[in-house]
Amino acid sequence: MADWFYSKGGQQQGPVNSADLKKLAREGQIQPDDLVWQEGMAEWAKASRVKGLFAPPSAPVAPAVDPPMVPQNDMSPPALSDIGPAASPGLQYATPAQFSGQPPEGRSGMALASLICGLVLCFPVCSLLAIVFGIIGIQQTGPGKRTGRGMAISGLILGCVGLPLTIIGLFRLTW
Repeated sequence: MADWFYSKGGQQQGPVNSADLKKLAREGQIQPDDLVWQEGMAEWAKASRVKGLFAPPSAPVAPAVDPPMVPQNDMSPPALSDIGPAASPGLQYATPAQFSGQPPEGRSGMALASLICGLVLCFPVCSLLAIVFGIIGIQQTGPGKRTGRGMAISGLILGCVGLPLTIIGLFRLTW
C-alpha cells in the first residue's frame, strides 16, 4: 500500500500506511478537516473526502462542497484503495515536501485593492496604486494560491489606462 501523509496543526506528518491512517482517524488524532495526501493525488485533500477513513455519520449529511479528487460516476469520495498513480494519469502531483501547512484560502487583498483603485479614476494617485497592487495581486494568486487573479489583472489594466488619462488631465489643467 502507498504511504499517506497528513497535516496536523499546520505541520506535515507521516508517512503512515493505510491501516495506521485509519487508526489515527479512529483515535481522533486525525480530524475530518485535516489534510491528507499520498502519491498519485493531484493535491492535498480533507481527510473527510477519503472513503472509509471515518465511520459513517448516523444522520444524513449535506454533500461536501469540495469536488471529488478522482472522477467517478457516482460522485462518491474515493476509497483508500482507489487513489493511486494510475487514478489520474498525466497530472503533475504535489509532493509532501512542497506542503507547508494549510494552503492559503480566500481572495487576495491586493487584488481587491488593485481593482478598487483602478475604478477610482478621480484621484491621480489611485491609478498608480492600482498598478502596484495589481502586480502584487498577480504574484499572490494563481494555481494553488489565493483567488482573485481576475481582479488583480482588471485593476492593473484599469491603472494602466487611468494613469495616462490622469496625466493628460493634469496637463490640461495647468495649461
